[in-house]
Formats: sequence, C-alpha cells, structure tokens
Amino acid sequence: GISSALIVIGYYSCLDEAPLTKRKRLLATSPEWEQQLGDEQYEQLRRQYRGEILAPDHRASVTVRRVGGRLASAAGIFKQKYINGVGSKNLRGHKSKPYTFTVVRSEMANAFVLPGNHVFVLTGLFKYARDEDELAAVIGHEMAHNLARHAGERISGSVLVSLFARFTLLLDPSGFLYTIFLPT
Repeated sequence: GISSALIVIGYYSCLDEAPLTKRKRLLATSPEWEQQLGDEQYEQLRRQYRGEILAPDHRASVTVRRVGGRLASAAGIFKQKYINGVGSKNLRGHKSKPYTFTVVRSEMANAFVLPGNHVFVLTGLFKYARDEDELAAVIGHEMAHNLARHAGERISGSVLVSLFARFTLLLDPSGFLYTIFLPT
C-alpha cells in the first residue's frame, strides 16, 4: 500500500520533459551530481591514459580543440535558446563548465563524452573522420549526449530497474522474479 504509493510518487516526481523533442523521461539525478561524477571519471581516465594523451600542441589535439571549440559555441547558443529558457526543469539555472578536449593515442576508432563536458577522442577515429566536417559530426554527436543529459537518464533507469528488482523480493522471497529483472 504505502510503499507502492511512494514508488509511484517518486517515479512521477522524477519525470522530466526533454528539451526540443518534449519526450518524457526519467531523470532522478541533478546536473550538479552528474557534473561531479563526470569530473571524477575525467581525472580517472586521465590517469589511466597518462602515457597516451597527446600534447596540447600536437596537430590532432589542436584540430580537435578548434573543431570542438566551434561546436561548444553553438552548443552554448542552443542551450540558451532551447534548454535554459523553456526546456528541462532540471537544467534551469545550472551553469555548465567549459568543454575539455582530450586526444588519446589508440588504434580504436572512438569518441565519447563524460558529464561535465569532457570530450575524449581516440586517434583511431582519424582513419574514418578524414576532414574537419566529419570530425565535427562525431564530436557534435558526443556533445549532444551531454546537452540531452543521457548519462543522467541511463543512471536513473538503472536505479529504477534495480529498485524494481529488489521490490520483487517482497512479492517472491524465492528470488525467481528478481532474476528476471536483475540487470546482467
């Protein structure tokens, strides 16, 4: 009775409307918490990749910063227009940090972003992104993940599934239902 009501109230209090698309989503994290998590992961990855991070004056680093800087300016305008003014209630008043761009020597073709605007580009990507426009498409895609707060959505969804899985133990102490909902 009461626990079910609390779950329903908790769920609806964490519903958010995605800017621009107006899609309803579960968002139980704050932008500040996500940023702190991203900052911690950023420092951890910088330690992990310590010997493979290209120098700031390396040609690839300069290019990534130049392309990323132009995208960051556009992202800031987008955020002001579509997010801060009329969008997500969970972003109003939140000041995001400047972007960091880290280029890592790797055969793997990849780029990713962490909350807190930390963009990583692995040099294997340059085999496929052969000019600045193609690089901009990849970096812009990654930056859009932060604007849309996809990390917060993923974390919120994982917490919800985990709580629901544990709640099934009340219904089925044998744990059979729990194994169905337990994330693998």
